[in-house]
Parts: sequence; C-alpha cells; structure tokens
Amino acid sequence: MKATVIEESLTDNPNFPTLATEVPLIKGLNDQLATAIIKAKDGGHQDVFNKNEARKALEAQLKSTGLLVQNVSKGDESLILSAGYDVNKTPLPIGPLPKPENLKAKAGDNHGSLIVSWNVIPGAYLYEVEYMESPVTATSVRMHVSCSKHSVTIDNLTPGKMYSIFVAGAGSDPRRVWSDELTSYIM
Repeated sequence: MKATVIEESLTDNPNFPTLATEVPLIKGLNDQLATAIIKAKDGGHQDVFNKNEARKALEAQLKSTGLLVQNVSKGDESLILSAGYDVNKTPLPIGPLPKPENLKAKAGDNHGSLIVSWNVIPGAYLYEVEYMESPVTATSVRMHVSCSKHSVTIDNLTPGKMYSIFVAGAGSDPRRVWSDELTSYIM
C-alpha cells in the first residue's frame, strides 16, 4: 500500500526531520485499515462501514502529511519523491488547436434551426461557432455561440436564407484556428 511506502520513506528521512511525528500517525491508521479490511471480508455492514471510515481517516492523514511535505520541500521533486509521495507531471501548453474538420449541417427539429457538427478536437474544452448570412462581406453581422460538445443547434435563423458557419476549438492557447466555411440553406 502507498501508506506503507510513505511511512517507510519518512522514517529517519534527513530531508524531513520535522515530520517525524507524522510517521506513527500514518502507521497507526494504516494498521487500523489493514485490520478493518480483514474483518470486512467476511463481516457484516458494520465491518464494511468501519473499513470505509478507516480508509477515509488514513487518506485524510496522508493528504495532511503530503501538504507538509510539499511545504517543507518547497516543490523540489527529488525531496517529494524521497518522502514516498508521487509528483504530478508538469503540464505543457499544447499550442493552438487544429482547425475543426468534417463540418456538417442538417435541418434542426424546429423551423429555422440548424444542427452543425464536426470532428472532436483533442484538447478543446469548448468550441466557438460563428455564423452569419451568406455571402460573407466586410459588413456581415457575425453571431457567436459556444458549446462544450462537438455539435450545436443554432435556432432563430431566417428561413430561405443561406448562412455561412465557422467553428474553432478553444483550449489553453488564446489563439483560434477557424474551420473552412460551411454554407447551409435554411428551410
């Protein structure tokens, strides 16, 4: 169990002398959980409840100790690892997302509505959809809608008009790469 690794790693660890008092707490809670797991295998509801409570108590202690390790280590990965804790991978920016591909449009369920879909873009946390009456000119009124899925229903379009639609994925990079134009006639 991870708690045993942390307990052993913190025991007499010269990097964390101030955390020596945490070791017996972790050991005691870890032993309680081990006993509770054995009892819960063939036990009743109360034994399972006790096991779950023992797990919560150990997890809370490990989290509390982990915060102390983080504070003492000042984020030094080698020190954190020496305490038996894992380190998170540093997230790297992925840059601008690629332009959406395979745009499709079909009539929506309501008069004057359009369902637009496209392929999922990995890394996109939302999509921006821009649409306007076609043909697009410098004075075209651009309307926007955002969504978290790779399709959206656009309502209140004027029947009998042609619309131009563009889509871009939004991620951590503020730049947007817009799709090729999709045009659709509204019924």
